[in-house]
Amino acid sequence: MVKLRPYRPGDLDVIQRRPQDYSCDEMDEQTKLLGEIDVSFTIEVDGVPVAIFGVQKLWTGVGHAWSIISDDVRGHGLMLTKTCHKMIDDYAEANKMWRIQVTVQSDLTENKRWVEAMGFAYESTQKWASPDGKDLDTFVRFYHGRINT
Repeated sequence: MVKLRPYRPGDLDVIQRRPQDYSCDEMDEQTKLLGEIDVSFTIEVDGVPVAIFGVQKLWTGVGHAWSIISDDVRGHGLMLTKTCHKMIDDYAEANKMWRIQVTVQSDLTENKRWVEAMGFAYESTQKWASPDGKDLDTFVRFYHGRINT
């Protein structure tokens, strides 16, 4: 059974990360903080956390969406996509956001296709931006009359 619930401390510790997704202690600690202080959710399959995601308010009108997804979510991708898309839209509306952005490691084509499926558009590449010096692509969605250009 698939269940959406608020993030709880410890959820990140049980997620079986996908091998292609980069992780380091610094990123894990930041994600734990985001999960505990911002809007964040956990998706469980049969009682096991398989994805966590949320939005961090950067400043008035601008938020940063993030996610950590396990391979164990396979078979539930459409539900994951629709759930994340709705949560981001609801957050943007409730918090009067005009911009939500995400960053994706530039060489992870599958991850970039996923954020594009949720309506995000490529904006730019940040050179040497990850903790291990890899490039990150920024994707954005605009709300409240702003147009993706």
